[in-house]
This record gives sequence, C-alpha cells and structure tokens, in this order.
Amino acid sequence: MQLNQLFCFMEAVKYHSISVAAEQNYISQSSFSSSISRLEKELGVSLLKRTNTGITVTEYGNYVLDQAKLIFEAQDNIIRASDSSQLTGTVSVGCIPGPLSSILPEAVIQIQEKNPGLILSFNIGESRDIAKDVSSGYANLGIVVCGVYLKNYKDIKYTPLFQDEYLLYVGRQSSLWEKSSVALKELRKQKLIAYGDEFKKDNGGITELFQKKDYPDVNLVSDNPDFIKTMVSRSDYSTFFPKHMMENDIYVKNGLIKGLPVSDYDLTFELGYIESTSYRSSLKEERVMDILKSALYSYGKMS
Repeated sequence: MQLNQLFCFMEAVKYHSISVAAEQNYISQSSFSSSISRLEKELGVSLLKRTNTGITVTEYGNYVLDQAKLIFEAQDNIIRASDSSQLTGTVSVGCIPGPLSSILPEAVIQIQEKNPGLILSFNIGESRDIAKDVSSGYANLGIVVCGVYLKNYKDIKYTPLFQDEYLLYVGRQSSLWEKSSVALKELRKQKLIAYGDEFKKDNGGITELFQKKDYPDVNLVSDNPDFIKTMVSRSDYSTFFPKHMMENDIYVKNGLIKGLPVSDYDLTFELGYIESTSYRSSLKEERVMDILKSALYSYGKMS
C-alpha cells in the first residue's frame, strides 16, 4: 500500500468522481484509476461502487477513508515536529485592492523577516475572480467583498471581518473637490475610472451594490490601483475605493485625493476572507495564513 494510492482514493471520494479528481490533480484518468484499483486489489475488497453517474463509497471504503485521514494527519504531525523555524516555498493570496496596502504590510513584513526564503504571492483582483482562484486551488486564501456570488461556491468557507463603505475619490481638479458628499445624479456626470470589470459585468464588489439602471458611465478602465490614483490626483477623473482601507493611503494623507460619500445611495459592504474546504492546506500555508488572518482580525476590531 502506498500513500499516493490512498491520496487518489481520498480525492475521488472528495469530488465524487474519478475523472474530476484526476483532472483537478493534473493526473491522467487512467493512472488515477489504476492507483485506486491497485489499492483495492491489494486489500482484496472494493472501496468504491462505480456507476455511469459517478461513484459511491462502500462500507469498507468509509472505514479506509477514516483511517487514511488519520495517516495523513500523522504525516503532517511528523513534518511539524521536524520542521525548521523558517518556511520556504510559495503561498498565494488573492486580494481586492485596498487591504494589501492598508491592512497587511506589517503582517507581510513579520512573515518575511522570520522566513526570508518564503515567497508570498499576492494577486490583486475582483472578488468573484478571487473566489474562482480559491475554489480551484490556485490561491490559498482570498480577501473579498461579501456578495451573492459566494452562493455559487459550495467548497468555500467565508469568514466575515468588518463593515466598510465605498466612497467616490476625486482630485483637486475635480468640480467636486470642495464638496463633502455627492448625489447619484452628480456622480453620473463625472469621468469615472473603473477597476477591472466594474460596471461591465457583476464580479462582486461595488458593481453588486448598484442597480443596473444606476450604473455610472465608465470612461477609463485599469487593473492597476496606483495608476488609477495617479490619474485621479492629476485630472478630473474619479474612482471608487473603500473608505477605511484608504485612510492611510499616501495619496489621501498628502491631500492629493479625497473620498466623498454618495448621499443618496447605500454603498456599505462587508469584507471577509475565504478558504477552500476541498483543498487541504499544507502546514506551511496554514502558518502563513494564520498570521495574515490575525492581521485582518486586528484591523477589523479597530474599524
């Protein structure tokens, strides 16, 4: 009996399909199926009932499944006991614009100082795209705006953090600079920079907070937050960013841009983080994610 045979069996049960499990693990279906068949032959029993609609686990298969989980947990404990204090490799995090510059820098510095050989890969994106990455295993952790799109993912666990509000950010050349708030009618007259697919398709985030009939006109699109803020500070363009996550932004602190609440539209939202319930994180990933989640929790208590 080999660990890879047990792993293939566990993955097939998780996905209720040998073909899907093989695809998700980038292994040919024939090799994946052979591993399980060899395990069954060695044990002398059937672990799975195979049908045209998928697989079901036999009674003995459930027993093997429980024992296999214990074996892999023991393997993790062995690694944990022999693990050095420093981590190496790569941990991937999907994040909406904002938290990376306002909430996570200290946590990232802490992680990097203790683990210089570790690579933290942050992918900035929109909430729905981040959910796809976490669900598919491309990202270990996702920091997202809560929305109805999460109902499409049964394999994602969402943990709420804190409430925030989208503000319209303008620069000194904007006709709104002297105002303390903006109405929807005024907003729709502004030249707007959208982040990614905002107001083009519903990718979660601010688009989900607007009724389609109230979508503002978009004049410029970018997926680079720094470019967006530069354009707003140097012209009469405007854009949306979360209020709390912009409080320590250098453009805001230096008076180059400022945020205006939309007086006749509710743009409050909840920020949280997501994890996959299907993909098993390594000890390395869990340790890094614990530090990042602690930073998010601490920020949430202050907000």
